[in-house]
Amino acid sequence: MYPERLILRNFLSFEELDYTFTKETLGVTGENRTEEDQLSNGSGKTGLSQGLFYAIYGVNLRGKEDKKLIRKGMKEAYTKVEIFCQKRKETLIIERTIPLKSSSKVSLTLKKDDVETPVTVATVLDANKYVINWIEITPEDAKSYYIVTKGNYSSFFRSSNTEKLALISRFVNFSNIDKTKGVISEKVGILEQELHKEECLKNVAEGKKQAYEEQIQQVLSEDPEEKKKGIIGEIQSEIYSLQILNEDLVKTRIPKAEKNIEGVDKDIEGLVKLKEDVSKELESFDMDAYKDTYKEIDTEIAGLKKDKSNKEERRKDYALKLADYEKKLQKVEVLLSGVIVCPNCNHKFFMDADKDFEELEADKEAYKTAIDKNTVKKNEYETSINELEDLISQYQDVRKETEEEERKLRVRRGKVVDKMMEVEDRIREFEREKKGYENSVVKMRSEVETNRSLIDSKTGYIEELKKQKAERPSIKGQEKEVKNLSKEIEERNKEILDKKNEIFKVQQWDSRFKDFKMYLAMEQIKNIQSAANDVLKKMKSDLRLMIEGFKRNANGTLKEEITPYVFRDEMESFFFYSGGEQARVEVALIIAIQSMINATKQYGGMDFLLLDEVLESSDSLGIENIIASTEFLKQSILIVTHVPKLNDEIKQLKVIKENGISRLEV
Repeated sequence: MYPERLILRNFLSFEELDYTFTKETLGVTGENRTEEDQLSNGSGKTGLSQGLFYAIYGVNLRGKEDKKLIRKGMKEAYTKVEIFCQKRKETLIIERTIPLKSSSKVSLTLKKDDVETPVTVATVLDANKYVINWIEITPEDAKSYYIVTKGNYSSFFRSSNTEKLALISRFVNFSNIDKTKGVISEKVGILEQELHKEECLKNVAEGKKQAYEEQIQQVLSEDPEEKKKGIIGEIQSEIYSLQILNEDLVKTRIPKAEKNIEGVDKDIEGLVKLKEDVSKELESFDMDAYKDTYKEIDTEIAGLKKDKSNKEERRKDYALKLADYEKKLQKVEVLLSGVIVCPNCNHKFFMDADKDFEELEADKEAYKTAIDKNTVKKNEYETSINELEDLISQYQDVRKETEEEERKLRVRRGKVVDKMMEVEDRIREFEREKKGYENSVVKMRSEVETNRSLIDSKTGYIEELKKQKAERPSIKGQEKEVKNLSKEIEERNKEILDKKNEIFKVQQWDSRFKDFKMYLAMEQIKNIQSAANDVLKKMKSDLRLMIEGFKRNANGTLKEEITPYVFRDEMESFFFYSGGEQARVEVALIIAIQSMINATKQYGGMDFLLLDEVLESSDSLGIENIIASTEFLKQSILIVTHVPKLNDEIKQLKVIKENGISRLEV
């Protein structure tokens, strides 16, 4: 879909605008005849982007109240936009009114086969929601990739890694993957608890089985009395061994493991503090400050260039005047060279002149004075122009130095990011070590309880033996218990094996999700890269884009760092290239991302692009080349530029402001 027609009335500096969009790339220049020294500035060019954005979304693109959009002295402003959807084969007509003293109004109409049907909406908010749902492009996406202004544009190359990740993640649902990983971790924890429970129950069953087997063996001894004494002695010896083992567990091994846990906790605490310090160091890297610096420098350069241009015009004026006076002086001098003197009265006169000798002499002196005055003025402007050129060169040098400083800072920041990842890896290692110690403590405490149960069982059995007569008792009960316990142990072993297999399978999925996340991210990076390079190729540019990211470190951990490069003969930083080259790559990337967004939409998204002075680093030739190179898209593209004049061969629109009112000249 795409906008077909835009109407503005009393909107900003436009009294009346009625423009039908064409499927071609056009340059939009400006001419301020109200304030001629402003050249194209203040002509009303930005009114196109603001008008189109407000007409669609009902939002002031500059974030101010709607009333600010009404032309000075008027009671209301009006906008109308017609958007055609090829797949639906219908047009959405959006009309908005901004009264000075009441709330804004909106009306929606669907047009199909020349039949218009009003859309019923309860409120302006409902209407806006309907529009967004119909065109499938949010205001945020529109500002970034469809109606892009200098104030809202955020360059991918100057964005932080977090912002780059956010762009990639809009095409890959990382949040769902991360949620799934959390579910996996939770599942593993539950399974480990269930496994531990089964192991404890198995240990108890084995202890009981052992006790019953011992009882059976004791019963089967030859001499009941001696057997009784021997059994009691063996059981007492076993009880003693169990007591010694429990004492070792309670007094030595468990406290040691708990001390290890405390030590690991201190290590983790130290690493967490280090992580906080590294995090603060990361926060200290104010990369956004460079945006402001570049903006200030570029503003200064633009101002100096504007001043230079004005002074060149003035110098040109004085040069023309100087040439005219020199021509006039030459003519007078030629006339004076042909003077005739009357032999009678000595009067001087000319054969072919309207003026007498004294008048021509006066003209000659006046022309000399004017020549001297204009020569001085011309030289003054030439000196001033040279000074401005020196200043421009100085600012350009400062910008290059700033870019180099930014590059070095990014390298330093990258090292800090690596340090942060190393610290996080060490924290995870210590947490795993701590988990091992904690599991060990749990198992040892379980062993203590199992031993105590055995001690109690064996002690009770000794008491029973002492009370019994020295005769061979029945072992049917013990044999039945041994059989039941053997069956229970077998079931426990099977359950333990199943739990271990389940834990292994679930843990495998954790690793698979990490690899899957990396794969999806890399695929989208490749898609963006491929789409941008395809655009650059069609633009007949020899530049190419390469985006690196989502690499595995030597320790196997995933490094989520995205770094874009531009290369011709070799890979270089984006900032290595000229302003015109940067602009071309920026445009290619915007178009590529726009096409990817459109591909996700049910009705194809929007085939339209308006760039409002976002290519400030390009001169007139650079803008002209970009306009010419994007013709292959065969869609409506408007490139608004501060350049006051483009080559006449370039298709363009011109916004002219005269007597405070702007108009569009096609």
